[in-house]
Amino acid sequence: MPETERSILIPKGEIKEVPNAFGYPIEVWNCTIEKKRGESKDCDGVFLAAELMLGQAAVVVEFVNKDDPGEPIREGEKTFYKRPSLLLGFNDRGGGSESDYKILLNCFDEENPGTYVLFSPPNEEGLPSNLTFHLADFTFLTFESSNTRDDIPNSLKTYEVATQMDRSFFEYYLVGNEDTPHRFLEVFKTAGFNFVPEPFGDDELGPLYRHEFLANQTKIYPGVQR
Repeated sequence: MPETERSILIPKGEIKEVPNAFGYPIEVWNCTIEKKRGESKDCDGVFLAAELMLGQAAVVVEFVNKDDPGEPIREGEKTFYKRPSLLLGFNDRGGGSESDYKILLNCFDEENPGTYVLFSPPNEEGLPSNLTFHLADFTFLTFESSNTRDDIPNSLKTYEVATQMDRSFFEYYLVGNEDTPHRFLEVFKTAGFNFVPEPFGDDELGPLYRHEFLANQTKIYPGVQR
């Protein structure tokens, strides 16, 4: 893959500046991207982001367009700022009563775009009990989601879980071109996950809720460790 097409995954904790409402200065983004690119020469960030989403709780992945020039706070100022433009997804397991064992991905494809949710409590062997994302409301899984979600249920809870896991942040930035959000989603499809453009049915949720109940009886605090 050409260097210009390779995306870069940047943990917020590696950016030393404090952002304002407009984001980070362009110079900060450029320096951080170049540093990260040198550390991971052969690694495409979309794969790292997908692994992170599937394997780590209390994480949010946001898209940053490397070609976005940013904007100044006031017209005529020389410092330009840029911030993430899309929420690609989050894994908020353990982040609250509405979040156990759920992963959210925003699908930006022209066909059936929207918010897709994976609800997959571990089975008795600790393996995933479900590999199908549904176009559904994150909290009410039998309700259809008609648009993409740009927040997480409770960021304070998510931050608390992240700190329990020795992280002072939960945000990760996937930096790439405008095709990066689509490639990020394709990683999940290639890995064997399915995407159904309708909410969960009651017949599907019954067995999954039973797995959730059993898993919650045996999990180690915090629950995200299971």
